[in-house]
Amino acid sequence: MATIAGDARVGVATLYRHFPTREDLLGDLTHRSFQRLRENLAGAAAEGGTATQVLRIFWSAVVRDADDLLLPLTGGPTVLDESTRAEQRALHEEIGGVLRRGALDGTIRREVEAWDIAWFGAMLAQSGHEGQTWEVVSLRLMESYLAGLGTS
Repeated sequence: MATIAGDARVGVATLYRHFPTREDLLGDLTHRSFQRLRENLAGAAAEGGTATQVLRIFWSAVVRDADDLLLPLTGGPTVLDESTRAEQRALHEEIGGVLRRGALDGTIRREVEAWDIAWFGAMLAQSGHEGQTWEVVSLRLMESYLAGLGTS
């Protein structure tokens, strides 16, 4: 907690006032991560276009934000808090809406579930990679995945 306080440029007492335990801090960061993902997905969906275009924009944001996300699928804590579970469920429901959109617009012809999209996003969100190498690899993987969604 002292290291985190130092990195945040606040006193340890200030950090403990807001987050009495390490678990409280990690839980809050996880909650905020799900909120950010929902905001990114909503922004991608608002841009219009096909479902695969929405997923491309969304996953690109996941890659961009990887170092700021703390999620269970990327090594973060298990979601125990009900409000965070609600954020996670809402994200999956919204992903389901994108998948239904893809079935209607013909860009998603494979059977795919919201969890599949979440797992792939988590793979793209691996943080800590230096330079542009991971971005290049992840964008190539993303394009391959998106192309596969449209084939039967």
